[in-house]
Amino acid sequence: MKKHIFLFLLTLITALFQNTGGLLPSVFGAVFWPLVPLTVAVGMREGELTGLVYGMIGGAFWDVTVSGADGIHALCLAVTGFAAGWLVRFLLRDTMLSFYAVTAGAASLIAAVDWCVFTLIPVGDLGARLLVRRYIPSALITVAFAFICRIVVNFARFREDSYERQL
Repeated sequence: MKKHIFLFLLTLITALFQNTGGLLPSVFGAVFWPLVPLTVAVGMREGELTGLVYGMIGGAFWDVTVSGADGIHALCLAVTGFAAGWLVRFLLRDTMLSFYAVTAGAASLIAAVDWCVFTLIPVGDLGARLLVRRYIPSALITVAFAFICRIVVNFARFREDSYERQL
C-alpha cells in the first residue's frame, strides 16, 4: 500500500511540475514531458496493470490542463504503461536500453497524436512548422532526460526490496 501511495504522489507531483508553466525549462518552445518516462518506468517495474492505472492517472492530470484534450493523453499514457509492462513481461528485459527504446516510442506516439489532434486537424497543412519546431524537439528532450524518472522509480522499488529483506 505504501508503494502505491508513493507512486500516486509521485505521479501527482510530476504532473504538477509538467503542467505548471515555468517550473521546467523550455528550449525554444520544446518542453520536457516527464509523465511519459514516469509511466514507462512504472510499467516496466510494476507490471502492465499498474502501468496502465498510473498512466491513466497521469494522463488525466495532463488532460485537465489542456483545453480540448478530452482524454487523449490519458488514453495514450494508459496504452504506454500497459505496453511497457507487457513488453518487459514477454519480450524485453528491464534494462536501461529497453527503457530508453520504449520511452522514445511513447514520446514519439504522444508527439504524433498531439500534433494530429491539436495542430493538423484544426490548422491543416500549416502545422508542419510546429511539428519540427515543437513536437519533435519535445520528444527528444523527453528521451534525453528520461533517466531522472527511472532513478526515482527505481529508488522506490529499492526501498521496498530493502524493507522486505530486513523482515
